[in-house]
Amino acid sequence: LGNADKVSHFIAECSRMGIQVLGPDLNESHEDFTAIPGKNNKDSIRFGLAAVKGVGDAAAGAIVTEREINGDYAGFTDLVERLDQKSVNKRVLECLVKTGAFDSLNGSRSTLLVDMDRVLGEVALLQKDLAAGQENFFDVMGDVSGEPSAGSLSAEGQAQPRHNESAGDPLEKLRNEKQLLGFYLSGHPVDVFHGLGEAICDIHPEDLETLDGRRAFRLCGVVSDFNKRFTRRDNRPWARFNLETKAFNLSLNLFSEAFEKFGGNVREGDLLIVQGVASASNGDVRLSVTHAWVAEVAFTLLSKEVGWVLDPDKDVDGFLKNLRRLMEIKPGDTVMKLGLRFAPGEILVAEIPGSLRLELSPRIYGELRSHPAVVGTHVTFESLPDPPPPRYAKKAS
Repeated sequence: LGNADKVSHFIAECSRMGIQVLGPDLNESHEDFTAIPGKNNKDSIRFGLAAVKGVGDAAAGAIVTEREINGDYAGFTDLVERLDQKSVNKRVLECLVKTGAFDSLNGSRSTLLVDMDRVLGEVALLQKDLAAGQENFFDVMGDVSGEPSAGSLSAEGQAQPRHNESAGDPLEKLRNEKQLLGFYLSGHPVDVFHGLGEAICDIHPEDLETLDGRRAFRLCGVVSDFNKRFTRRDNRPWARFNLETKAFNLSLNLFSEAFEKFGGNVREGDLLIVQGVASASNGDVRLSVTHAWVAEVAFTLLSKEVGWVLDPDKDVDGFLKNLRRLMEIKPGDTVMKLGLRFAPGEILVAEIPGSLRLELSPRIYGELRSHPAVVGTHVTFESLPDPPPPRYAKKAS
């Protein structure tokens, strides 16, 4: 369980085999990965607590043993009250919260993280009083209203959060999962682009297996394993990094000339759109980045045309009014086309006047895409330039 690379490999294998890997769960996970029988022959595997980075065998064993002896945990406070904080300390609890082990009980990860110090302090004080054979004054007197006061422990052993529920930063949530589990559990960072991230990728690992010569490519993904280096000849910076798309990972090079222009955009964990050249020589394939943009900005720059396929039986007028409103407040360069689907495979296409174009962003695309009248879209991006000739290509005689 200690080898994160092996864990990631096994998870990828499960995915290819159609076996779902479920995240850690306080009341279902054991120390190791556990097979969970499912319906319709769709079995799954529950992530082991000891496989969560920062938890370890001792803490995972203590959690599971206490659960097997005294029953399931009612929630975060119940677990803290039942376990020794020396074996299951704050660091362990933070890792479990960040990876969703309490999701089925407490819901909001961000609220638990914000309130953790308060809850741990209250439980420690309560345990100290109990050890001394004393009763807390407020346990005896109670609140005047007869209800638990804000921030107190409820009768069910659950802390009443002082902070409003918040979904938190979805990207931060995913980064925590990646860091502590080795894979994204509740989604993928490119999901914030509502399908545009997958649509803009025009090269896949299987394409590289049959690549002959050179071809341009474009990808959208998350930067990982960023490694900055320096050339031996003149000490110029360059970098090698992985780009994690939703479907695959590829290793990319950002050589010195491109690094000088775009190196500031390439940071660990950031969402990028990259453009470059894939070249094959003597059985080796190299992907060299020539452009690297912040993804949110690049979609606006590269989106050339969007075709909206609409169901005439739905609220088409409402969609058109919203589209017109957005084009008036966000005029841009992306062409809009409309298609009415009267039957499967039968679509009547109409182009909006060229003077009415939209500054398309992932947020605006997502807003329009979610309208009930939209049954499909077709996005066209700016064409890739032809790859430049190899730097050391032989000159024609």
